[in-house]
Amino acid sequence: MSMSLYWTKAAGSMAKYQLGLMLALVSSSVTPSPVQAGLDEKSEVLAEWLIDPKVERLPDLTTAPQRATTPMTVDGDAKAIAPADPADWTPITRAVPGVLIRGTLKGDEQARFLLRLPMVWNGKLVVGGASGTRSELNGDLVISDYVLQKGYAYASQNKGTLNFRPAYKSERNACPLNPVADCVPGSGTCPLVYFSLLDDQNSLTEWGERFNQATLIAKALVEAHYGIKPSRTYAMGVSNGGYQVRKAIEDHPETFDGGVEWEAVLWRPEGPNFIGELPVGLKQFPSYRAKGLDPNSDEARAIQAADFPPDLVENDTSLWTLNRSQLWEVTECLYVRKLDPDYSERFPGFAAFADYNYVTRPENVRKTIDTFANNGVVRKPLISVHGTLDALITLKGHARPYKAMVEAKGYGENYRLYEVQNGNHVDSFMGATVGKQLPNLELIQPRAHEAFDLLEDWVERGIAPPPSHCVKRGGTIVDTPTQPTECKNLLEPLAEHPSPNHR
Repeated sequence: MSMSLYWTKAAGSMAKYQLGLMLALVSSSVTPSPVQAGLDEKSEVLAEWLIDPKVERLPDLTTAPQRATTPMTVDGDAKAIAPADPADWTPITRAVPGVLIRGTLKGDEQARFLLRLPMVWNGKLVVGGASGTRSELNGDLVISDYVLQKGYAYASQNKGTLNFRPAYKSERNACPLNPVADCVPGSGTCPLVYFSLLDDQNSLTEWGERFNQATLIAKALVEAHYGIKPSRTYAMGVSNGGYQVRKAIEDHPETFDGGVEWEAVLWRPEGPNFIGELPVGLKQFPSYRAKGLDPNSDEARAIQAADFPPDLVENDTSLWTLNRSQLWEVTECLYVRKLDPDYSERFPGFAAFADYNYVTRPENVRKTIDTFANNGVVRKPLISVHGTLDALITLKGHARPYKAMVEAKGYGENYRLYEVQNGNHVDSFMGATVGKQLPNLELIQPRAHEAFDLLEDWVERGIAPPPSHCVKRGGTIVDTPTQPTECKNLLEPLAEHPSPNHR
């Protein structure tokens, strides 16, 4: 079967693409059975789309070999969205031998592609999204390890964008990794980085199409390897990888059978988007900290008024403290520089990001976001999982409005939102230091895996999942269908001894 796929990243034409690859989804029942490797580095089907593809036959496609080394060699991008404690990572109960394929897409030197093909295949495919500007290895611990053990082939991509590199203080478009109110930008304690997303040839409009493109390529390679097309194709991702999942279901229902996303970003031209939410935290936090993290302070009230959850304070730190020190500043800098470059030209200096006001920005910013915004047209089953204590991509500002958007478009029957009481944007905040940081957080990863199992039943057996509801602390999705549709309180009163049911 001869197929071709084309993509160009010419300036000014990022929203346009050409796909000469048409793959029909074949619904069939496949009995898991051992197969022989059908692909190698000399395969014409690989050379059609990938530059210098690397093909490896491995005794185990999971991260078990990387976990077993001293020190562990699990990729940092994978650990970025996984629980901090390796004991809470996806349990691995067996080795999954098979073939690993990695390569760069033709026509785009930054676009990375990965495909894992298990020897014993269940006939289906999962495609993973990448959070933030992370690599194609981002989902290894929370997605790939889970679905590979279920027999799935697994593909991933990096949105067509490399991550970041060190930058100099004088470099245009540098961003600080730490809050500039606490340190001198460019100093040893406040390093600067440059994100490849800011390259002229890269665009957020590309993110959704790169996800679909990687899926079409994966389907072709799966067929070449096993001799049969995948019977089902699912999308799964976290944060902006979750946004990729939404776009996949919205824009390409012909490619996907369903999806699961958690802590997904909602992009919409009317905003506020997180670039309009984060400045409140950046501006108010220093004074809030100076007042001893007083929950009744004017600053705390101002932050919560911007849809942030209440602060969770324990172990000499807090939810807002961790988000502010690791996520708020660098996130605001990157996306304002990309989506509203005129702002940086008119208001130079990093401190200006705390004063950013999305409402007052010119119409061209909204027009840019409209080119990749979500639309809520969900023609295939989609499940969202979102923590009530997400202080980066807030429940009130992203998950609940997206649910309302889907329902307003008339697709509510295809959608579920499960709110995880005390869940956070990154599971690593539950414990990564001596104080175990915030033990009263709940892990999202186990609920996301439950959601995937529910999606399988929904798509393949016609068993509709429980209605949208609040997942109580220590609970599961399937055993709490009588809970309210929304969690009443974003922060549930603290437990003296947190629930052990994190896994």
